[in-house]
Amino acid sequence: MQNIIKIDRHTILLTHQEKILFPNVHVSKGELIDYYGAIAPYMLPHMRGTLMSMQRFPQGITHKGFFYKNVPDYFPSWIKRACLEKRTQEGATCYVVGDTAATLIYLTNYDAIVFHTSLSRVDKIMYPDRMIFDLDPAPGIPFATIVWTAFELKKILEHVDLVPFALLTGSRGIHVVVPLVRCQEFRVIEKFAFLVGRSLVAQYPDRLTVEFSKKKRGRRIFIDTLRNRYGASSVAPYSVRALPRAPVAVPVSWERLSTVSSSDFLTIKTAIVHAEQEGHCWLNMRKSASALSHKKVNSLKMF
Repeated sequence: MQNIIKIDRHTILLTHQEKILFPNVHVSKGELIDYYGAIAPYMLPHMRGTLMSMQRFPQGITHKGFFYKNVPDYFPSWIKRACLEKRTQEGATCYVVGDTAATLIYLTNYDAIVFHTSLSRVDKIMYPDRMIFDLDPAPGIPFATIVWTAFELKKILEHVDLVPFALLTGSRGIHVVVPLVRCQEFRVIEKFAFLVGRSLVAQYPDRLTVEFSKKKRGRRIFIDTLRNRYGASSVAPYSVRALPRAPVAVPVSWERLSTVSSSDFLTIKTAIVHAEQEGHCWLNMRKSASALSHKKVNSLKMF
């Protein structure tokens, strides 16, 4: 089945809308396209100017998908692009810039299910405007323990006058996101984030770890700060995840987080209502941006 739509003054040919991408809940490609079209007003403010990566699943989530970064030559010229130089080898990766609903729909029609974004924006690519802590639990850890960790992390961040926000990843964990004034490069942000994580682990070494090796983590929650590196990315707010229930990564208020019992409590069929009712919880994120300073680092060391 094919259908031609016009969005943002661009014409897009939609194909194979009847294809089932999530067989457990019988969600089709057409329904996924409808979802991203409806959620775009809430999703795009958090994506504009960022470099987009995507996970594509041409045969649906029960078949192997793949991560996709480089923009192919046959993408239409109206899709904005930006290139990021590689650090470990010559050349650059040319990414899609997530600026419009038309771009989002085009990529979904291209069998993209999950969207990830860079932590910096194209106009100042070396200076992140977010710092992210990914709370990644070992199997079997109750979700209530992950929530507790997020609140403990919130205490440390607020102690150094930073303003944290919470994102349910739609998978197993929680992201704690800190908006930043763009005045420090990735290497500074990465070191600071690791210092925050290590400070929290020092208080609860039996529950938490910054150990990268899964074998050494044991039954603890990994405070992952590696997403704060140059070239790294994180799941975009309101992105669907490639999991059986078609869950969605959603911003939540701290008050709401204290009442949630799982990270995938919202799905493609319920996330829009949540966005309409509670999407304001990240509305003033950029106004809450802070700059890292020597004073903040020193006060953290004394925590």
